[in-house]
Amino acid sequence: MTQAVITRSTLTLALFALGLTGIVSMVALQTADAIEEAKQRARERSLAELISTDSYDNRIFDTEFPAPSADFVKLSQHTGALKAKLGDRVTAVILTVVAPDGYSGDIEIMVAINSELAIEGARVIAHKETPGLGDKIDIQKSAWITYFEGANLDDDHEVRWRVKKDGGEFDQFTGATITPRAVIRTLHGSLLYARDHYQALFERPFIEVSPKTLQSEGK
Repeated sequence: MTQAVITRSTLTLALFALGLTGIVSMVALQTADAIEEAKQRARERSLAELISTDSYDNRIFDTEFPAPSADFVKLSQHTGALKAKLGDRVTAVILTVVAPDGYSGDIEIMVAINSELAIEGARVIAHKETPGLGDKIDIQKSAWITYFEGANLDDDHEVRWRVKKDGGEFDQFTGATITPRAVIRTLHGSLLYARDHYQALFERPFIEVSPKTLQSEGK
């Protein structure tokens, strides 16, 4: 084989490899864009289920802003916090949080927390959990995620925010405990985060009043 033939063959292979790399990169980029678009559509659908339209009168997706650094929970790197407002008053914040310790990887959750530091609603918007087991965190598969509505940071929250198997309040799934544990830890962490960053999120100081105090005052 002459040097010219070898050179042409090498050049052909290099061009083929370059073209193939370009195609793979283009497909990966298109796939990534499609995934992000799907997540955005899931966010939009979830928002309508998370918070009552009576509690806000603003365009919530227009309020997106970088959330403060997280201490108790992992925030999505792709999505900022949102604010629901009624007039000038922030009635709820909506966070996209990530449970990094799901059975099959990250679980992305959209959670709305009201100004009384209670969960208005939560929806899983992306996950890879096992079909028939861990995927029961998805509202399309079961109503489990709705059980967190109204959950808050009462005096016993450190104990309550666990699966029943661990002495807590929330159900686990038969044959799948890792997934609900991950979601519960992350939603609890979201409330702790909202409490510690209340001023930035709700645009006013946080005045902590425990449920026991309210009960003793007859409120």
